[in-house]
Amino acid sequence: MINISDRLTELDVILEYMDNSDWSKIPDDIIFYIEENKNNDYVWIYDETKPLEEQQVHKDTFALLSYIAYKYIATPEEKEQMKNIFQENTNILNEKYSVDNLFNNSKTKIVDEYTIEKNMSSEPTAIVPIKKESIFYKIKAFLKNLFK
Repeated sequence: MINISDRLTELDVILEYMDNSDWSKIPDDIIFYIEENKNNDYVWIYDETKPLEEQQVHKDTFALLSYIAYKYIATPEEKEQMKNIFQENTNILNEKYSVDNLFNNSKTKIVDEYTIEKNMSSEPTAIVPIKKESIFYKIKAFLKNLFK
């Protein structure tokens, strides 16, 4: 389950390291929402020596950050690049999970009625498998009954 307050805490910490020129582009109501709804008990530390991709940032935090960057900070050229990347990712997911390809890799075979009838036996089959006793179990039971 997504804990949005933890994601907002991560987002707040990341935004603190943003340039003032970019920070000023984000509307005050967005900043206020983040401040009011973040989890003050959750501690997430941003390591300035590592790029953001190498830090343990939740994927939902990346999504929120991407939205803010696209909506308020990105230049028109950057927005176009982001749109292209989003469209490529959408195409990949649509192809991977398309209805047409959904059953292409399945291991099941379609069996015709003749094969089913041929493989069916005339004797009824039990739903619960019947265990056959091994010879050792029979000997053990015999000896046990002898010494009772």
